[in-house]
Amino acid sequence: PFYVLNYLDQLVSLDLLVRTDDDNSNMKKWNWNIDKISETTDVCDNLAAILTSKVERLPDHVRSILQIASFIGYDFSIEILVNVVYEEQDMIETEFSFQRYPKATIRQRIIETLSIAIREGILEETSGGNYYKFSHDKIQQTLYQDLMPDDMERKLLHQRIGMNLWESFRQIDGSVDDMMLFLAADNMNRAIDIVDYSKVRYELIELNMNASNA
Repeated sequence: PFYVLNYLDQLVSLDLLVRTDDDNSNMKKWNWNIDKISETTDVCDNLAAILTSKVERLPDHVRSILQIASFIGYDFSIEILVNVVYEEQDMIETEFSFQRYPKATIRQRIIETLSIAIREGILEETSGGNYYKFSHDKIQQTLYQDLMPDDMERKLLHQRIGMNLWESFRQIDGSVDDMMLFLAADNMNRAIDIVDYSKVRYELIELNMNASNA
């Protein structure tokens, strides 16, 4: 069903499947030209291709934020996404100049951006608006690969995200955010082979010990 719905959505967006008034009744009807559809699209089981096409049609600023979210994981919290965007502006290019605004303003603009992705069926909202998830893991994978094709750049960003989340976790006063801890460990472990000095290695050991005991 997910494949079928996304394929039909693609046909509608390309005006290959059009809903019009029926001259003989008060009802709407769907019209299509099967030859034009065959020429324009590839009807196959390649779900990734359909999802990639859907992501590419998003506005640039929406796609940029979703790419950052894809680095966090299949699901993510709005607070962690805001923190990553705020801290990583020197490595991540977006159409917004977030550094000019306080975090509260950044948070509101990101929520507005994510609402577009929800309407397009790219994201789903969970837990009363504080958490989001991609509607399919292939969407997250597509965005992740597209942000930084270079493996070394991805690892550097994972390392920085992991260190920022780890530092934020240690500054939490009186509460424990296990999701932040696990994400910090996951990001740091993805960059383990580029850790080249002892201080960060000790940080990584401590991080993994904390995550295993959470």
